[in-house]
Amino acid sequence: FAHEIAAMRERLEQSRGPRDLKRGLGGQVDVEFLVQMFQLQLGAARPALCETNSWSALEALRAESLVADDEFAELLEAYTFLRQVESRVRVMTNRALDEFPESDAELEKLSRRLGLSGAPEFRALQQRHTRRVRELFLKLTRRQHAS
Repeated sequence: FAHEIAAMRERLEQSRGPRDLKRGLGGQVDVEFLVQMFQLQLGAARPALCETNSWSALEALRAESLVADDEFAELLEAYTFLRQVESRVRVMTNRALDEFPESDAELEKLSRRLGLSGAPEFRALQQRHTRRVRELFLKLTRRQHAS
């Protein structure tokens, strides 16, 4: 499953731009695909993993010792951040959008709605979270593929 999940994720990412919060590199889908990979592989033997809520599913992965405490914390923080950004973008635009704004003026508005100091802080956080989510996605899928 791990290899197939990684391949599906790569195809999905190639169809999206770098500002896509959901399907872009290190986006929400990386976390959701990780959760689903563990559920598909181990859910029958470990029913506690079969949570439909991604936050609860991440907690179940940690409780089952399938992700380390630090991996859990990073995935949870990043997923929560990306979901908050998505929610604020939708409030700002009154549309169901998955991309954060490109213009500095719109990024400043978004940053204020997130309680951040400005666009540079938003960009730094967004890049840190998505980079780390991707690293963990690759690490955990490789580990499951090897087992």
